[in-house]
Amino acid sequence: MMHDASTQKEHNDIAKEWGIRSEPSLHRVGSINYAICAPWEWMHLLLENVVLTLLADLMKLSIKLQLTHEELEGLRIGFIDWVDKYEKYYYQYREDRLSCCTLPIHGLLHVAQDIENCGPVWVHWTFFLERYCQLLKTSLRSRRHPWSNLARKVLHVAYLTQINIKYDLTDELFNIRAAARRSDELFQQEKEFPDFRVRSGDAIRTTFALQRLQQESRDNTFVRYEVAYHGQNERDMPINAVRYGRLEKILVCELSTQALWRDMKGCTLVIALVRPCLTRGDDASQKVVEFRDFGQPIITDLRNIKCVVGRVKSRGSWGLVDRSDGCARAVFQAPDDLYGVQSDSDGERYNDVEAESEED
Repeated sequence: MMHDASTQKEHNDIAKEWGIRSEPSLHRVGSINYAICAPWEWMHLLLENVVLTLLADLMKLSIKLQLTHEELEGLRIGFIDWVDKYEKYYYQYREDRLSCCTLPIHGLLHVAQDIENCGPVWVHWTFFLERYCQLLKTSLRSRRHPWSNLARKVLHVAYLTQINIKYDLTDELFNIRAAARRSDELFQQEKEFPDFRVRSGDAIRTTFALQRLQQESRDNTFVRYEVAYHGQNERDMPINAVRYGRLEKILVCELSTQALWRDMKGCTLVIALVRPCLTRGDDASQKVVEFRDFGQPIITDLRNIKCVVGRVKSRGSWGLVDRSDGCARAVFQAPDDLYGVQSDSDGERYNDVEAESEED
């Protein structure tokens, strides 16, 4: 566009109208194939535009960390079959129902080819970009000079990143907001902690901690937990049940040496107060599981909590998103989370389940 301008005035007019002063640098890279380098984006295509429950199996297959050629071909055939059935049931091959054939529906036909061209969807999905945009959005404080706010935010995060790399100040920078994250002592034998991290896994926060935050934050209080119980005959093998609920509190109880505690006297218990979701006991990592209400709170060992789960609201109920089956997942550790800069993720620091609890 810019090189078509015959005069400087025409060049300036184009720049003013379109906000472009010169061609982008990547335009000079002849090896880029623009026809295949921009795949359909998984998050917006499936999570925001296509009914989730109709594509559960195909979605889980598409976000695997690795895909074989056979799985990729199965994904291609599965999406084609789904689109064919969609057109048969909704479009019905009638001109007056053409509005049913939206662009995201057509985009499903390109998912397998995009994976083949550009790699697994976790390589090019936009979860990270969306989170970074939210980080920038929280920096806007001036209506007159929004770009200055954004530039200063990016600059300050870059400063802190370089300081941390050069002087190894990760712990010191974490302590900027440590005072606000200290747990409260309930009484002499019991303490409450706001959050923890599953070893090599998810960061989990309690509803007690979430309610104390001064700003809106992501809700990572819903968890998958597993409990084992025996049938009528205690000699039978224990049955492992999968449950879901909202983590209300984490309590650390130091038991006394009184005889009433028997073998547990003098021990320290870390227990979780969980409000169960009323499901049918199904595993949300294997099938679609929904709930509408909660049951009565229960107490369980903190080690029974396995991971964080997500929620998607649809038609008055909540669908559970369980990522514990080895599918790809987006893990966010933005620079502001590291150094206590204000953002929507609150820069929370989490305790490791098997590490020593931080002292008050």
